Amino acid sequence: MGGAGTWRWASTSPDHFAAIAPICGGLGRTDPAPLVGIPAWVFVGADDGGAKGCSESVETLKELGADVKYTIYDDAPAPYQPTDSSPERGPQKGHDSWTAAYEDEDLWKWLLAHPAAEGAEGEAAEETGGGVLDWFRGLFGGSKL
Repeated sequence: MGGAGTWRWASTSPDHFAAIAPICGGLGRTDPAPLVGIPAWVFVGADDGGAKGCSESVETLKELGADVKYTIYDDAPAPYQPTDSSPERGPQKGHDSWTAAYEDEDLWKWLLAHPAAEGAEGEAAEETGGGVLDWFRGLFGGSKL
């Protein structure tokens, strides 16, 4: 449920997200209204079977006034999983856009540029001593991002 799950989770708990990055999935039947206040950066492969749904989702959110970025990878490969296919869609050509998205340092900078709402870190702040964002920044050596 990658991208579709991201949309659904954010729509049911919009106060918990400073920004989202759905990959390879459209809104489907998710109500877009709660997502308008959450910046989103959407990623999909041009040859992915879900590319049309992603494009439609981006357009729907933009029409509602949402802050949405959209990246389409022309050369996204099929995932390295021989079982990642279906009779209807085949072997998922173009479905692996997460590798390129997660390797893009600009995605991480963009995510961290959206501060969490006060209190949104909850118990995670206590567990890490400085909150989820501090923990995440630590993964990249702090000052890099």
